[in-house]
Amino acid sequence: MRLGGNQISSKGLAALLRLPHASELVILALDGNRIGDQGLRGLAASDSLVSLRDLALSSNNLTGEGVRALVGSAALAGVETLYLDMNELGDQGVQNLAQSPVMAEVRQLSLNATGVSDAGAIALSRSPHLCQVTWLELGENRITDAGVKALAESPNAANLRWLDLKGNRTTFYPLALPRLIFQDPCATRRGEC
Repeated sequence: MRLGGNQISSKGLAALLRLPHASELVILALDGNRIGDQGLRGLAASDSLVSLRDLALSSNNLTGEGVRALVGSAALAGVETLYLDMNELGDQGVQNLAQSPVMAEVRQLSLNATGVSDAGAIALSRSPHLCQVTWLELGENRITDAGVKALAESPNAANLRWLDLKGNRTTFYPLALPRLIFQDPCATRRGEC
């Protein structure tokens, strides 16, 4: 279900979670709404999203506090793709993600423009729960070469094949991560860019 840009609030999300077929949702895209941390707490308390595999919550006024509630529940247990771009999660929010066992199935994690610095990148690199991540987006943050080095040297990042660090404070990441496939994303989506 794709409901981006519909001004959905925490109350609207609560109503959505009560729908009879909410348990059948595989994709829930709520980008550009007004979910907020209260909505995340409601999502965390819900047991109706048992089939969910793809969750998009970009641009929803979320913080690290809301993320803590979400990753402290089983709501994310089967999620493989998680988009949290353009929310002020900060390093604490990313650390909450990195420390949560419910993140173990995540393959694609997008954290562009979330206020992450080296501390957040280091937390991701040390996370035993994010070993399955193959696609990681950390663009438009405050990550320097120290954060890139931590990701490059991490045995927990062995499956990582795509790393987006555009708009950070890095100087050498393509050279530091030779196992990654660095390509222009537009080249793989002909005509979409």
